[in-house]
Amino acid sequence: MGKRIISTIPQVLGYTSISPEGKFKLKKTVLNYFGFNEVQILYLDTKDELLLTTNKLGEKLSVLPNNWLILPVSAREKLQFKSRTNICFIQRQNGVAIKRFEIAVKERKRPRIVDVESTFFVTRQIETFSETHELINELKNDQAKYNLKYAATSFWKGKKSFSSWKIRQLLNMAEETDEELLRELIQERLAKQSSNGSWDELATSTAKNLNELAQLGMTSNYPQIQTAIKWLLERSESPDNPGMFFLTDELVAEQQEVMKRRVKQTEGPKDRFRKRPRSELKLITAVDELYDNPCGQRIMWPNAIVLEALLEYGYEFNERVQTIIDTLTYGGWCECGYQHGPTGGRRTEPLSMKEIESFEKQVLYEFKHGGIHNFKLLMMQPTWSHLLRLSHKKKGELVEYSLRMPTHTQGC
Repeated sequence: MGKRIISTIPQVLGYTSISPEGKFKLKKTVLNYFGFNEVQILYLDTKDELLLTTNKLGEKLSVLPNNWLILPVSAREKLQFKSRTNICFIQRQNGVAIKRFEIAVKERKRPRIVDVESTFFVTRQIETFSETHELINELKNDQAKYNLKYAATSFWKGKKSFSSWKIRQLLNMAEETDEELLRELIQERLAKQSSNGSWDELATSTAKNLNELAQLGMTSNYPQIQTAIKWLLERSESPDNPGMFFLTDELVAEQQEVMKRRVKQTEGPKDRFRKRPRSELKLITAVDELYDNPCGQRIMWPNAIVLEALLEYGYEFNERVQTIIDTLTYGGWCECGYQHGPTGGRRTEPLSMKEIESFEKQVLYEFKHGGIHNFKLLMMQPTWSHLLRLSHKKKGELVEYSLRMPTHTQGC
C-alpha cells in the first residue's frame, strides 16, 4: 500500500461518478494509495462496508482497460442508486472504502463544512451564513446584552501616540491637549521628510506619512505635501506594468533584467521576478504592523499603499493613477499575474453595471458560504482545495468529520 492514513483521521482520496451499471474509474490518488500505476487485481470486501482491497477477501472485481472497474449488483444495491451518481474513496488501513457521496446545504450561524459518514454514505454538509442583513441584526441583538469588564476608553487617555490621538477622535473623547498634540505629530513627521519630498527614499514610507498627515488635517495645498506627491509620481515605471509602483526603483530595473533573461531561455524553468526576501517584507510591515507576512510585496502592496495616499489627496484623475487603475482591471490583484506584466488584453471600456452587479453578487455569495465560490470545488481533489478532515466525533451510527475551510490565497 502506497500511503497510510493521515494520523487517525481517514481522508477522502477523491471522487468520481458511477453509472447505473456500476462502471466507474479509479482516481489517480486511489491508485497512488495502493501503490499502483494502473489497476491490478482488486477485491471487494462487503463484510462491514464496501472495501476495495488487495487482500484476497470478498469478490474479485472485473477490471477494464484504462483503470475502469465494475461494481457488482449486490454492492450497487447497498449504495441505493438507479441513475448516475457520485461516489467517493476513503482511506482505510487495509484498503479504500467506497461510499455514495452527496452534498447538502443548510443555513446556520457560521460557515462550516462537515462530512457525515455512515456505512455506505457520505453527506458533505455545507453550513452557510444566513442572509447578510439578518446576520447583522442578529449580531447587534446578541452584543446588546454584553458590557465590557474594563473601560477600553481609559487605556487611550493621556497617551501621545498618533494611534491614541486618532482613536480618541473616533470615539469622540478628545482631550484638551489634543490640539497641541496634533501640531506636535505633524511637526514630528515633517521633520523627517527629505528635501526631495520623500521619507526614507521609499514609496511605502512616503505614502504612510502622507496618509497620516491627511488624517492630521493637512491637504494638498501644503508645499510639503505637493513635494511628496511629486516625488511619488516620479518613481520609475516598468514598460511591462504601465503606471504601477514598485517597492523600489531598483526593482524596476531588476524586473527588466529578468524579462531579458526569460526571452533567451528556451528550455527548463524560466527566471521569475517574484521573490519574497525578508528585508522587503519588513518594508511593508513597517507601514502597519498588521500587515504581517505580506504576499506580493514587490508590486501589489506598494500599489495599494501608494494609491490610498494619492486618492486621499484627490489625485484620482491624475494620468498615472488612471493608468494604474486601468492596468489593475485584469490580473486578479495577484503578483504572480503581474510579475512579468499582466496577461490578457487591456480594457477599452469601464466595467458595465452588469459586470459590477455580477461581482457584488459573487462576493456576497462567497461571504455567505465561507469563501466557497463554487460547490463543484468540493468535488475536487481534497488536498488541492485544502478540504482536509481535521477532527471527528461519533454520533450513534454516524461519524461526523469537520473539514478545513477553504483558504483565501488570492490576490495579494
